[in-house]
Order: sequence, then C-alpha cells, then structure tokens
Amino acid sequence: MSVELVKKNALTVIEEASNINTKYSFENLSKSLLEMQNTVKNFKINAPLIGLFSAGKSSILNKYLNIDLPVGIEAKTSVACEFVYDSDEYLEVVSDKNESSRKSIAELKDLTIENCSFVRMHLNNDKLANLKDITIVDMPGLDSGYEQHNKAIKNYISSASYFIIIMDIENGTIKKSLLDFLKELDLYKLKFGFILSKYEQKEESDIEDIIKNTEETILNHIGEKVFVGKVSPHNSDIEDFENILSNMQTVDIAKNNLYSSLKLILEDLLKELNRKLKYDRFDIEEINKNIRELEKKSQNIEKSIEKEAYFIKNKANNQLTDAILSDISNTLSENVDMLVMKAKENSESFGNTINQLVRPVIISSSDRHLKELFTEIYGRLQVNFDSIVGELQISPVSFSNLDAENKLIDTGVNVVMEMLKKYLPTAGVTAAGTLLTTAAVTSLTMASVALPIVGTLVEAIIPFLGSLFKSGREASQNENIKSQILGSVIPNVLSQIRSKLGSCIYEQTDAFIKAVREKFETEQNNIKEALENAKKEKEDSEKEFNEKQEILKADIEKTEKLILEIKE
Repeated sequence: MSVELVKKNALTVIEEASNINTKYSFENLSKSLLEMQNTVKNFKINAPLIGLFSAGKSSILNKYLNIDLPVGIEAKTSVACEFVYDSDEYLEVVSDKNESSRKSIAELKDLTIENCSFVRMHLNNDKLANLKDITIVDMPGLDSGYEQHNKAIKNYISSASYFIIIMDIENGTIKKSLLDFLKELDLYKLKFGFILSKYEQKEESDIEDIIKNTEETILNHIGEKVFVGKVSPHNSDIEDFENILSNMQTVDIAKNNLYSSLKLILEDLLKELNRKLKYDRFDIEEINKNIRELEKKSQNIEKSIEKEAYFIKNKANNQLTDAILSDISNTLSENVDMLVMKAKENSESFGNTINQLVRPVIISSSDRHLKELFTEIYGRLQVNFDSIVGELQISPVSFSNLDAENKLIDTGVNVVMEMLKKYLPTAGVTAAGTLLTTAAVTSLTMASVALPIVGTLVEAIIPFLGSLFKSGREASQNENIKSQILGSVIPNVLSQIRSKLGSCIYEQTDAFIKAVREKFETEQNNIKEALENAKKEKEDSEKEFNEKQEILKADIEKTEKLILEIKE
C-alpha cells in the first residue's frame, strides 16, 4: 500500500459518507467532511532534519538535491526551511500570522526569527518531485538557542512528521542534549531515523563500532530500535540518507493521521443516523414533550459544568503546578553533577543544559497530570449528561460494563481535546524567549493531551555563576558550585517557571472547560435539531396524507356523480 492509496481510500470513504449525509442534511457534518476532504488532498509528511551545529545537514542536502546552498545557513536564519517542488523557483516566507510573502532565494540569509515563522523554498528539482508525499525540512540546530529551537519544533511536533537526526561521527557518542531531544520525540510518539555524517576520516572498523554503540545507546534511552546509518557528502555517499527517505513508514504515518480523524467524523455521522432512526418512531406529542424537557434540563447541564470548572481550576492552581515543579526539581537535582560540569564550561552551555532537562520533564509531567485530571472531570460530566438527557440518548450507557464506559469517556475526551486547540492562545514566543505554548497531537489512543512546552532562559541566574568560581581547588570548587546550584540556581529556575507554568496550565484548563461546554451544547443542539426534523417530517407526511385524502374524497364524489349521470 502507498500513501496515495491511503489518501484514495480516505477520499472514497468521505465521498460515500457525504452521499449518505446529503440525504439527511446534517449541516454540522457537511462542514467536517469538506474540511477532511481538503486535509486528505493536501496531506504531506514532513521530514525535519535536525542536529547540532555543523553536523553536516546542509552538505547532505546540497549533495542530495544537487544544489549549492551556503553551508551553515541555518545558523544565520534560525528558522526552519521547507523544500518543495515547483517549476517556478522562489522563496516563500511564512509569518507568525500564517501570512505568506514571496522573495528571492538569495534573500534567505537576511531573514531573522522576528519576522518569520518558517520559510518554504520552491525548487525545480527532480529529487523533490519524486518525493511526492514527503517534504524535507532543514531545521535550526539544537544549539541554535532556546527561542529558535522551540519555535521551529512547535511547527512540526504536532504534524505528520518523521525526524531525521544528523550527528557528526567525530563526536563518537551521542551528546546529552541530543539524547534529551530523542526522548522528547518519543514522548510525542514521533518516529525518527539517525544518520552519522562525515565518516570519511574514520576507519571502517571504527565506523561499525560507532554505529553499533549508537544503536545501543538509543535503544537503552527510549526502549526502541532505530535505524542508524552513515553518510559522507565528501565521498559522494548519501545512500543511507536516501534509504531513510525511501523506507520511511509513510503509510503508517498517513493512516495514523488521516484515518483517526476520519473515524471521529464517521462516528458522528453514525450517531446522527441512529438518532434520526430513534426519533422518527416518536409521535408528534412525544417529540414536543422531549423538546420542552430538553430546554429545561439544559440549565442543569450548565450548572454541572460550572461546578466542575471551579473544581478543575482550584485543583490546577493548588496542586498541578506544584506537582510539575516537583518533577522538574527532582530532575535537575538528579543531574546536578552534569550541571556543575556545564557551569564550568560557560554560561551558554549551562543555560542550554537546564533548558534541555526542563522541557521534556514539563511535557511528560504535564501530560500525566492533565490527562488524569481531564479524564476525571469529563467522566463525571458525561455520566451526569447521560442521566439528565436520559431516554433521548441513542444508546444509554451501561455502567455495569466498565470497559464500554471507559471507551465512551476516552472517545469523548479525544473529541474535546481536538476542540480545545481553538480555545488556546496563539502559540508564540516573547521577546525574551521565555515561554512557548502549543498543543500536542491528540491521538485516539489517548497518548497525549494538550501540553505546555516551556523553554526557560536562565539569564536571570547567570549572575550566580560569577560567585561559583572563587574557590581555588577543583574539588572544593565543584562542591561550591554544586551547593550554589542546589541552594540558589534550581530554586531560582523553579521560581521563573512557576508563574509562566501557572498561567499556561490555567490556559489549558480554561480551554478544556470551553471545549467541554461546546461539546455538550453541540450534543444538545443536535438532539433538539433531530427532534425538530422528526417533527417536521411527521407534520409534512401527515399534511401530504390529508391532502391525498381530500383528493381521494373529491374523486369519490366525482365518481359517484358520474354513476348517477349514467343511471339517468
């Protein structure tokens, strides 16, 4: 199977669903099906290339595409650069507001992160044309800065992506910063391949040993075997890079992204069809009674949402932030020896390390705590909604069947998490680059919920470093630095994160409540609309029947007169 076949199958299903929907005019589903159709038609898989500065990304791209972009250009632009096929060659600059402008390719070197979100390079290139469903993305280096890295990651972490990690083989082993990033990808359930570059300076036996050690390191770190290849643009050998592109799990990625979203729409269609089937059996008196009852009960549903809104915000403010900060504190304390080493290198290395340690913890910790809280809240609201709406439900929940109940709640939470995204503030980075907020991918397996990604700069704690190097002997100097990190630096970092994290969690919980309210309001409106439609159809059918009866009576009368006329 190919991606094109996945898309074709999805479009066929959408067409069939649209034909069914057209018969019954479910307006809310008409829009969803049209949007899904456009999503399928425009579906692409991103292949972001990322690594530390001078890992060789640009050289690999130059060799693969047979072009001559300046090596190290990403260090100047600090933005992601997508490569797409086009007979017309130019540079498309996409702003933070998703507005596009056209520039010459030569202007790439003059771009800065302040005035664009990412760029798209249109090239008349056979390799790009043959990639079809894959878009190569040259990413800013992991060491390009907190703001640049976080901003670039935001654009691709929640899309259909397969990352390609590039590392200079001269490094020998994977740096901690790179391992942390791999762990971050794993948290988001994103797949990746690994490439060792510039192998021309190594002996064949050394190359094989490094590949084997790299495979084992990744396996031990994320618990999954990953392909590790080697390239040398200098020797015109990029075969393993090409193998990753050609053997990418594109079909699985396409299915996971397209089929899961389409399934939600089809489930909504099935619900509407079953609802119509049920309500069509009601007589007009029953329908009117249920409409009146639904309008009365809507106030009870809103009261239950308000009650849970108070609970969730109170718990988030009093418990969630502290729990996440505790996880961050534990991680930083556990890695204090590494922080001592980085502090002795320079302030930039120290700041980078703190950022790399903090971000994955916030992702995993927020995911865990918010997921539990959101599921708990939604579960209670769903049970309450079912009890209030009662017989108007298509299929009442059987609370004796725990698995069925949990599945219903999980599906409901997934729908809410998808709706939640539009209520979140537009993700952005402040001038100081202190905070970046985004929503993670929501999958049907409940792998993740909306998560804050916080990239915290440590300029405010850098002055502490000046006092850390006064001790003469290395041993005592290390102890002094360690003491300062544990006693001053970590508390300072936590203090910086607290207010930002608190506001971020508030935004997440507030968006959750708004999405929950929308979901149940939509459910009530759909029920009412289905009842109104059933009533109208019955009224129309009764009117049509009565009209036919009158015609029949008239025809009988006419016939009777004709008979009388004949008798005369």
